[in-house]
Amino acid sequence: MIPLWVTVFAFLAVAYITKSRTYGVLAFSALVNVYIDHFTHSDDPYLMVVYSSIEFFTGLAVLYYGDIHKLFQTSVLTLLMAVHFTMEYALVYDKIAFIESNAYVYIISGLIIAQLIGAGRGLDNSYSPHRPNPNRFKNRHFGLFNH
Repeated sequence: MIPLWVTVFAFLAVAYITKSRTYGVLAFSALVNVYIDHFTHSDDPYLMVVYSSIEFFTGLAVLYYGDIHKLFQTSVLTLLMAVHFTMEYALVYDKIAFIESNAYVYIISGLIIAQLIGAGRGLDNSYSPHRPNPNRFKNRHFGLFNH
């Protein structure tokens, strides 16, 4: 699985590069995950519920404070919650095949990478409904219809 401090620094870097409030919220959430990790153990009965709660409140914060990445990140956070609850189900009902397959680790790592890949949308300055694009050749307006 991706180390927790790496996710904190990755989200901070993306927040700085893209000037995105959404990734600032995700960086803060990753920092909360690092803090909570010190007080939890792998044998805690409700470990996945704790992480699902963090993802839920992160999703709410993204919806409230987020910017252009809001919809994508909320979708990914919902998927993260579903995976946490699936792992909780597997632990409670002793679904050994799912637990030992490392599917949880691979899916969570993939979703974190998907969160970071979603930052590319914030780097795309070709169109913004709030400000005109200064690159007239890229949007093919050449100043005629760019009001």
